[in-house]
Amino acid sequence: MESMIDRILEQFPVDLLPNDQEIIETSEVKRFYSYTTELAAKTGSKAKIGCFTGNAGIGKTTAARYSILNRPILSFTGLPDFLYWELPPKTTQRVFLLAVLQFFNIEPEERHSSLWAKKVKEIIHANHIRLIILDESNRVTDEILEIIRYLISIVGISILLLGTNQTIMTIRKNQQFRSPVWQPRKMKPLSESEMIKSFLPKVKVPKWDFDPNNIADAKMGSQLWKRVSPDLRILTTLLGDASRIASFDKQSNRISAANVDQAIKLNIEGVDSNPSANEPETKKFSPELSPEDLSELRQSAKQK
Repeated sequence: MESMIDRILEQFPVDLLPNDQEIIETSEVKRFYSYTTELAAKTGSKAKIGCFTGNAGIGKTTAARYSILNRPILSFTGLPDFLYWELPPKTTQRVFLLAVLQFFNIEPEERHSSLWAKKVKEIIHANHIRLIILDESNRVTDEILEIIRYLISIVGISILLLGTNQTIMTIRKNQQFRSPVWQPRKMKPLSESEMIKSFLPKVKVPKWDFDPNNIADAKMGSQLWKRVSPDLRILTTLLGDASRIASFDKQSNRISAANVDQAIKLNIEGVDSNPSANEPETKKFSPELSPEDLSELRQSAKQK
């Protein structure tokens, strides 16, 4: 039987993390969790709208998932006191309210959305929800901001918006939010030191065995992060591709710097359609791959 916490996690993007990859507790993930804890404590007349922005792929959604998973489960609801939704493009008030009701297995009989809003208020209070995290909030519209205002001022819970800097600008232009966003935060890129010492050693992909105390590994990690920073999504994609490249070499038991270089070649630099133009680079980056192997990898990169 599906648990309520599983239903919340289903709201997250399906490709959020590689298979079997646990969330890595970076300094930014912990800072995000601290922010959500403080914001969730503001209920009733003290409820606020918070905002956490950052570049795409920097880890906002992963940090939100971490926050959900680390909240205590309420015994009488089977839920944490946080909820999460990713806003689809052009979301209307009716779509948003219906999504909340259906999450709690309620199909509204009333036709008017104002009655749906009252029902949402009852559900949130009954389940002791203290914070709703809305992802992709750069898609927020004045219509959705009206619902957010309702949730804050009438329902009495805080709302956290995740998105780009455009999110804050949209809120500040809306006349219904005369008070400022509560202590807006911007997610920072991981430092090179934290990437090498804390993040890369905990990434789980086949044949990835990263030792931060190994000079060659540390150099490879440094060069890789300089190339893709601040995008953790691109980083994990590259390592996944490097792992597939390494799998063609049956004599090697780990991902090499050459494999990482080839993954960068496929994903970032692109591959010239003329095989002869790529021949010198092919020998430089991955001499162990056959033309058939390279063809397969190139096709995979194009499909992405």
